[in-house]
Formats: sequence, C-alpha cells, structure tokens
Amino acid sequence: MTRSWIGLSVLLMVACNSTDDRRGDAGRTDAGGDRDAGQALDAPTTGDAAGTDAGMLECFGFSLDPDLPDAIDGTFDALPPRWRRPHDDPAVCPATMLTPMTAADVPYVVYAFCNNDSIAHTFDFEMLAQDGPTGETPLDDPYLFLYTGVGIPTDPLQCLAANDDIPDAIGVSDSEITGILVPPGGAITVVGTTFTFDPSDGTGTGYYILVATNAD
Repeated sequence: MTRSWIGLSVLLMVACNSTDDRRGDAGRTDAGGDRDAGQALDAPTTGDAAGTDAGMLECFGFSLDPDLPDAIDGTFDALPPRWRRPHDDPAVCPATMLTPMTAADVPYVVYAFCNNDSIAHTFDFEMLAQDGPTGETPLDDPYLFLYTGVGIPTDPLQCLAANDDIPDAIGVSDSEITGILVPPGGAITVVGTTFTFDPSDGTGTGYYILVATNAD
C-alpha cells in the first residue's frame, strides 16, 4: 500500500513525569514510498517498562481506515526512560532472555491501541527511521515489540511479536510486524525501542515514526 505523510504534527512525551515535549511535522517519505496523513495521537504517561501499569496507559482506538493510519513521531536522546529489552537473536516471542546486566539499558516508548469495533481486524505495525522535521538524525536501529493487552506485563519476556529489521530488506533499518489479528475489544501494546544504546556516538538515538495501519 502506498501512503504519504501530509503535515502531521504530533506531541510526544518521551519520559514519565517529563516536561520535555517534542513536536514534529512528520511530512516524510520513506523507502517504501509516500504515506497518507496519519492520525495524530497525544502520548500517554508511561510507567516502568518492566510491568507498565495499564492504569497509567491510555488505550487509543485503532484507526480502521487503511489510508489514515495511527502515527506517532518522536526522538530518542540521552535522557530516560530506559529498559532491558528482550534479547534473543533472532528475535522470538515469548523471549528467553533480557539484555545482560553488562549492557546499557536502551530507550523505549510505550503506546496501547484498542480495537473498539464489534469485529476482529488485522493490523500492521512499523517503526521507521527518518530525518526529523527540525534536523534530527534518523534513529540508527529501530526495534519493535508487541504485547497483548494494555501495558507491558510484569515479565517483559512475554511478548506477542518482535522485529529488529524488516525481513529481506537491503540497507534498511526500519522495523515491521505485520498481520496481527486483534479481536473485538482486544488491545495491543506497542513498544518502540532500539537494538543498543551509546549516546556518546549517537547509537540508539535519533528520530522515529511509529505507525499502526489497518491491513484487513
């Protein structure tokens, strides 16, 4: 499907209890082509990644229009929040291990989406690394995790699906998970994160766009 971003402005709060807001005009073009205007979402407050409190996380209703995907943009920088993400290589869910204690915790952002319709729908999820609207560099290596329900479970190994790089892509670091069936009244928690983190050389920092698209 071909879509294009048209003047999408999104407010993204990147840290729990943070007052550092990010605004971006996500009028971008990615390697997959143009994108239609996304549905702008205000970021909820997130809890601790190891068991995000569902009561602290707003559940946005999925857009059911494939030409109007849900879209959130933001920038990972040297500030919190951080988590120890699932660490299998290649990625599997449920996962078997977290990043080792010797490795730096990596940035993350958490959103929940609810299927408020009376029937099941299928959704695709992407985390895209692109130039930011005010000169931000692209996130070097997006990593995408999905969890069933609202919030990250107490055991973050219990993921539904994960992807580091789009399968079979050449020279593309974007992350993509496709074909997720969400029953009526069901919810999916999306965690956007990175593979590794070292702000001294920009690893794990940069601009990203999270997208959820109806794929019925």
